[in-house]
Amino acid sequence: MITGFAEAMAASGPKVAYCRSGNRSSVLWGLSQAGKRPTEEIIETAANAGYDLSPVRRLIDSLAS
Repeated sequence: MITGFAEAMAASGPKVAYCRSGNRSSVLWGLSQAGKRPTEEIIETAANAGYDLSPVRRLIDSLAS
């Protein structure tokens, strides 16, 4: 699921990721960025958009390594 989301985001053209609250989409985005961006940047970017990814910080770190 993470890989598919990352591939869809990498494709050209506009994208829409939808879930009612936006949390699931933000978590998928954050996980798809693991290893591409520093974890702190991922957490901060999501926080600036109103989403708390701190509960998945360890998973992001794990995927990055």
